[in-house]
Amino acid sequence: MFKRSKFSILGLATLLIAGCGGTPPAGSESVTLLVWGPSEEQAVYTQLAEAYKAKLPENVKFRMSYADVGEGDAATNVVGDVDTAADIFIFADDQLNRLVENRVLLELPESYANTVTERDSAASVANATNNEDKLVAFPLSDDNGYFLYYNKDYFASTDEVKDLNQMLTSGKLKAGKQLMMDIGNGYYAAAPFIVNGNISYDPDTNLHTCDWNNAHGLAALKGMMAIADEYQDAGITFQNVDDNLIEITKAEPTVVAAISGSWNAEKLVADMGTRIGATKLPTFKGIKADETTYDIQMGAFAGSKLMGVKSSTKFPAYALSFASFLTSEEGQRVRYEAIKRLPTNKVLAASNLTDGNVAADGLQAQAPFAIPQRSSVGGKFWDPSQANGNYIKDATTRELTPQEQLDAFIDAINNI
Repeated sequence: MFKRSKFSILGLATLLIAGCGGTPPAGSESVTLLVWGPSEEQAVYTQLAEAYKAKLPENVKFRMSYADVGEGDAATNVVGDVDTAADIFIFADDQLNRLVENRVLLELPESYANTVTERDSAASVANATNNEDKLVAFPLSDDNGYFLYYNKDYFASTDEVKDLNQMLTSGKLKAGKQLMMDIGNGYYAAAPFIVNGNISYDPDTNLHTCDWNNAHGLAALKGMMAIADEYQDAGITFQNVDDNLIEITKAEPTVVAAISGSWNAEKLVADMGTRIGATKLPTFKGIKADETTYDIQMGAFAGSKLMGVKSSTKFPAYALSFASFLTSEEGQRVRYEAIKRLPTNKVLAASNLTDGNVAADGLQAQAPFAIPQRSSVGGKFWDPSQANGNYIKDATTRELTPQEQLDAFIDAINNI
């Protein structure tokens, strides 16, 4: 149930006046704000919109409309047609640089920036800050990352899922009882290289500094190629986990481990209860030039989901106020209780709200082996990373040598 906020009508009116830079409007005023976010979150924001509306002065007629535009597509859609874009939209933090570059984000006024800095985690505040040290978005959740889900009916403990090669050679993973990883997606295709190498992104130059084509990167690529060549569909399957959750949750699962993120935790827990566990990604054997092997820990990206306000919104004061309310302690609590998205709010994070949360377990275990997505990769990264993943999973497309493939990847992420 929604708990009524201490955020008074008087306080809201003060913020609206400050945002408008003038006096409250005389007479009645109609305000409609379009919000973009994933379809599964619409009910949450509809509930919060009603609570927000109840706090407004009686002369304000407020309405929220909502459209299904996922976090991964927000920047493309906003930049592509800013005039028809939402007033408020949810996006992953790695899109912030592009949105800032195109001047489509409304900078948070000082009062809002101070509130966000006080109430949200330092990491999420950093992820919502531009290169000029200005807050340009509201932190929403600290759960943008991936890890390993595993079926406890088949794996007794995390020790049994810590080594991918061992899982395969022992027969724990086999045809009909596989690990699923969407390695043809550039997001997950980076996993073998993240901990084993270095990558960073400079938004000012739009260039990456990356050493994934060195001997360590080559060992990682060859190790994953060997796994794919020997065990594809006989222990590991390279499919989209989001589209195949039924293979994990059904009574006789064909997938007993999967690399995915917090967004699938609610469904998995609802269908499997305590039979689903989460931990860090496994290690795998990298193959050196002399064919000897060594353990490589798979890595992941980590980041925040943010809520932005369009710079050209017709109602900037209301949009800022509503976005701040949606991302407040109460807003994040309602969101967590409904769809289990992990909060950035310091009070909620320090509470027992997320105790026993499977996604929190996975993210915490993976955290030492994760890198910040926004400062590590830019928009040029994803297609070349996907090409690496396709190179791993499909031997028929390997026209280049492994070294040539990695060299081409480095060239592509910098458009050389």
